[in-house]
Amino acid sequence: MSITIPAGFAHVLLGFTGSGTAFPMATTFGIVTEDSVADILTDVGDSIGTSNLPDLWHTTIVLDTIKVKKGPNTTGPSGETSVSIDGTSGTPGASPNVAMLVRKVTNLGGRQGRGRMYFPPAHEGAIGPDGGLDSGYLGGAQSILADWLDILEAGGNQMVLLHSDDDAPTIVTSLSMQSPVATQRRRQRR
Repeated sequence: MSITIPAGFAHVLLGFTGSGTAFPMATTFGIVTEDSVADILTDVGDSIGTSNLPDLWHTTIVLDTIKVKKGPNTTGPSGETSVSIDGTSGTPGASPNVAMLVRKVTNLGGRQGRGRMYFPPAHEGAIGPDGGLDSGYLGGAQSILADWLDILEAGGNQMVLLHSDDDAPTIVTSLSMQSPVATQRRRQRR
């Protein structure tokens, strides 16, 4: 199922690689913006570098690509840039198929008002025996996500949920780090 990117909106992909993962990882989100693709690439990279977002992933994980596709889907411009933003968490990372689950919160109820994104694995020490993030790590991660969302918005790139139909994108009001970690079966070696 593909998403619809209306004019005045863009889809952003953050691409991660590194020795801490066997396969590339990605997280995506939509933004409402009138900026050019080049400006969006710069602004998103700056927002990550300015925030403490790299504290969420291990030093063996690197954010190495930012891709942007502006709407409309068929004729909007796109671009990508190479970056090198290393994770700063020095504690060993969890298994590459374990991701941190972030809920995109909106003011819209129901299925259309829900979104999520995945970030590279938390460090192993932050995951308790119950499979959830410990409260100290969770609180710090929540603060980092709130700060990053504010920085994005201050740069003129407010986060939105892009939908797979003709519904207008929905403004993301906050990001909520979930305690249970998410596993992605496709990331397991066969």
